[in-house]
Amino acid sequence: MLEQIYEILFEKKILDKNETIQNFSLLSDKYNVNTNYLETNKKKYILKTQNKINNQLPTLKNIYHDLRILPLFSLGIYYCDQNMCLMEYIENDKYEINTNQTEITAKNLVKLHSQTSKFFGYKFDTYLGDLIQNNSPNYNWCNFFLRQRYDFYLNKIKSRNYLSLELSRKLIGLRKTIKERLLEPNMPGLIHGDMWLQNILIKGNRVSRIIDPAVFYADTEYELAYIYQNGTFGKGFYERYNYYRPISEEFWNFKIYIYQIIPLMQYTLLESPIYLKEIEKLIDLIDKN
Repeated sequence: MLEQIYEILFEKKILDKNETIQNFSLLSDKYNVNTNYLETNKKKYILKTQNKINNQLPTLKNIYHDLRILPLFSLGIYYCDQNMCLMEYIENDKYEINTNQTEITAKNLVKLHSQTSKFFGYKFDTYLGDLIQNNSPNYNWCNFFLRQRYDFYLNKIKSRNYLSLELSRKLIGLRKTIKERLLEPNMPGLIHGDMWLQNILIKGNRVSRIIDPAVFYADTEYELAYIYQNGTFGKGFYERYNYYRPISEEFWNFKIYIYQIIPLMQYTLLESPIYLKEIEKLIDLIDKN
């Protein structure tokens, strides 16, 4: 396989004719994509490859192009097709995130969230893992959230016969609660969509890059709930974010719970129906508030 990759990159003049591969190693194999470290005698790269043909890698390339105005969230792409994507390599110390890095992340996430649109969604569908996100433009957040996230993934879960009658009843009830209680945000804001620890690259005392975006325009507090759910940051992150961009009371009272439902639906489809137990716990918690 490595020989085939090298031949393609050489034929397309992505690699210099004097460039020889010195190191090639697998970093991760998840959700249909292999992420590899590729080092030549001249440069270091990240090479993503996949066997299943879809638009996952070209979509990632297009997202990085769109994010080029925010360098912390963008990467250089040297070559990309449906099978492989040769990308900029970023040094990463893989240490725990400290106070300064938390401040940097909060401040830059606010910059990302300040990118606005007239609609919720995006100009094309994006992916979380290899699971497609329906980003058809919608001018109402509650409608977008219910139809293009809640209903969209719930129908996929139903098609796999994962739901008990009791959980199905609870999910129907939760949908009514969301429709009644979810307020419209002031403006759609651009979110990263997959903010968790392994996607935050750090070097020394700095944040060097935030990678693997799954962007769309949303209520930006959807992202804050995702960060909370994954335990990416502690209390200090929310304090710093709130300093630059106030967090609503509704977030802590309601949205932090309902916005966790969608990632759990996605994990159910990507990994295992065991996540339905977490959905049920959240519904019971929401019912008590």
